[in-house]
Amino acid sequence: MRRRPELLAPAGDLAAGLAALHYGADAVYLGLKEFSARAEAVNFTPADLARFVSYAHSLVPRRAVYLALNTLVREAELGALAESLYGAAEAEVDALIVQDLGVAALARRFFPHIPLHASTQLAIHNLDGAKAARDLGFTRVTLARELGLAEVGRITAAAGVATEVFIHGALCFSYSGLCLCSSLRTGRSGNRGGCLYPCRLAWRQATGIDSGHFLSLKDLALGPLVGELSRLGVSSLKIEGRKKKPLYVAATVDYYRRLLDGTISPAEVAAAQDTLQSIFARPWTDFYLRDSRAKGVVEPGRVGHRGAPLGQVERVQRPPGGGWEIVFTPRLGLELHDGIQYPEPGEENWPGFAVEKIRPLTAGKGAGKCYAVPAGTRVAVSWPATATPPVTGLPLYLASSQAVKRAFPCPSPDLPVPRQPLDLALTFLPGEKAASCQVVARGSQKRRQLFRRENGTEPAEDNLTLELTSDCPAFPARERQGVETAVRVAMERLGNSPFRLAGWSFSNPAGLFVRPGELNSLRRELVGRLQVADLDKRLGDLRELRQLFQDAPETRAKRLEEGENWGLAVSEPGLLVDFTAGDWEGVTEVVVDIPRPAGLAAWSEALSELAAKIGREKLRLAFPLILRDYPTPDLPLGELLAQGWRRWLLPSLASWRCLRQATGQDGPETALDLAADWPLYVLNHWAARELERLGFSSITLSPEGEGKDFRNLLGTVGAREGLATWVVVEAAFPLFISAVCLHRELGLCPTGGRPGPEGCRAEVLPLSDAMGGEVQVYPTGCGSRVIARDDYSLVSRLAELSSWGGRYFRVDLRGRERTPGEALVLWRKARAGLAGLGGEANFSRGLT
Repeated sequence: MRRRPELLAPAGDLAAGLAALHYGADAVYLGLKEFSARAEAVNFTPADLARFVSYAHSLVPRRAVYLALNTLVREAELGALAESLYGAAEAEVDALIVQDLGVAALARRFFPHIPLHASTQLAIHNLDGAKAARDLGFTRVTLARELGLAEVGRITAAAGVATEVFIHGALCFSYSGLCLCSSLRTGRSGNRGGCLYPCRLAWRQATGIDSGHFLSLKDLALGPLVGELSRLGVSSLKIEGRKKKPLYVAATVDYYRRLLDGTISPAEVAAAQDTLQSIFARPWTDFYLRDSRAKGVVEPGRVGHRGAPLGQVERVQRPPGGGWEIVFTPRLGLELHDGIQYPEPGEENWPGFAVEKIRPLTAGKGAGKCYAVPAGTRVAVSWPATATPPVTGLPLYLASSQAVKRAFPCPSPDLPVPRQPLDLALTFLPGEKAASCQVVARGSQKRRQLFRRENGTEPAEDNLTLELTSDCPAFPARERQGVETAVRVAMERLGNSPFRLAGWSFSNPAGLFVRPGELNSLRRELVGRLQVADLDKRLGDLRELRQLFQDAPETRAKRLEEGENWGLAVSEPGLLVDFTAGDWEGVTEVVVDIPRPAGLAAWSEALSELAAKIGREKLRLAFPLILRDYPTPDLPLGELLAQGWRRWLLPSLASWRCLRQATGQDGPETALDLAADWPLYVLNHWAARELERLGFSSITLSPEGEGKDFRNLLGTVGAREGLATWVVVEAAFPLFISAVCLHRELGLCPTGGRPGPEGCRAEVLPLSDAMGGEVQVYPTGCGSRVIARDDYSLVSRLAELSSWGGRYFRVDLRGRERTPGEALVLWRKARAGLAGLGGEANFSRGLT
């Protein structure tokens, strides 16, 4: 019998987490103040985390808590990361949700007892990606939201790792983890939890269509499909919403809990959906789960909360007291102080008002005022005096419901502080003087070693023991049997200390009695000393761990080649036909995208001509980033390997595993020469070391980096023998990589969303936003790639990059349509270090 999937709920704060547990979540995922992909949520303090995990584990059945450390981590933040991981181990979280390969490597090395879950930010969208995550030690993968049921089923059945699927909440226009827009345009990185949601902006296009939120997607809602996902064997069904309030979490969890348990009728499903939409909802979609070419997933008219459909204005009238009233028949119950919203032409933000007066209408006559009316009751409701006068037919939406708020009371977030187990042993011995006693108190705190040391010591018990001896006045006990009870009562009063009495032993061979006041003083001193010793131990652990995290890799003196090493990346080799012999001076590498099988012959001929000019040994082939159609034979991988190509630029874990599988190279030692492209994100030296461990001979620094990141990494990783560190100094990086075909959504697809053998024939679509930003939307089969009008450029920073140890500079000509002449001009300007080719994104930040 297949196991029912886990229902996984979000918690942006303690109150939301308690609401999730109260209404039936099997597990909760949450973040701390740092390293959370929802940095603008309230998030948890370390103390909150410890309290919440302790509470969740105390419930029957036990609930799980997963900590999201799912951002990219900078080199300068490794010390803070050490504290976060240590706190996670202290709190005994059930898993870590991770994006950064460096964070995964650190967790696996120092906290091997904590399971790792691959974040959606890793953009795992195929079987090879899931298997690669498994090979790296992840026990669960969060699959990309863009996948269909068949893909989810195939991955779940064959990956050998648990799968997690989002079932409800907001959708991003881009594949998660592959969006650079917010970072490169504003400095607020979605991969670091600071996304400003540029996909929700209003855009205008040059072909005459009015402006709209063309990149803003509807909300995911897979209620009707949870049964199918369960049958596929998906391990966890995940609700998005760490920025949502407890009421939203409560109602959403309640709805999906009842769906999974089969305890909800069709009528109750409809009522629950109305409830959810009244709390917060954009229009809903099942995205591409049923149909990979579904149309209508974009909601261009509005980005915010709409509410549940309530009715429409049937009549507008003037009441005796003046002003306006609207007459309508609400399809949902309505009461005073409920919120109503309505669309207003030309207004992006819908106006709304709180219901201040309700008059039920009977047979066309006005009845008296009332507090609430049931659904289907024709009513007159007063219209706000400051609003635009209403019109007949105006649609109304219930945007806030008092009844819904009462229906989901949430527990108080006042949780007890978890206490550490403490064993106490007390011995009364006769003193040297008459009427005295030597009291020996021994406290043993049951601690765990929280991380694996560099010597390989695994986390285990690491108890802290302290013994205290005190001379106290004593008297012969009148009732020897009652002494132990009295003594234990005195000693177990641990008050606000972080301890709870777990073990107790008492020895009193002489039958002595010591006053409780003496014992109280002894207990306070013992507990105080234990607390100090515990704190010293913790601080020592953290110092050691921070040092381990921050230590730069051992650098063997690397002889840097004379001058600079330059590289080029192109989508097809014919783009370089105008290059002369002088243009190839100093070029050590040329990257060329591999073609689809239909274009292999012409591509191979052009590549042979290029190889004849510069030498085959300088050529490196590049995998596509998105491999949704793999393992269908849509990549000529076998033919290329048979031709002897061994140098590859790989943008993902999926391409890494796919290539190694195709060549039978599964171990770390391989005849392949592998280079990591920017989507494998290197912002810290541990990520670089992990890629080196996986067999990569070169890496590409992330374009999201600030100047200080380049400086730090070029000074550590860049000085490492055998690991070339490339800096992209000119590129048209994708702001969004999307499975959504914007041309199809806007009715601009020349094939109606069903491309023929010749492929997509749609033209580049220019868009501009209200802030003056201009982008170009390129069709990619049945998806979209959005790039900025101007390139990303660091060519004016070459002197600084070189002074920090930079020796490998790449000009990436992919991503934008260019002619051979344009490519040559751009190349020559870049080699000359000419400024003004494009924007430098985040580079100047952090350099002062």
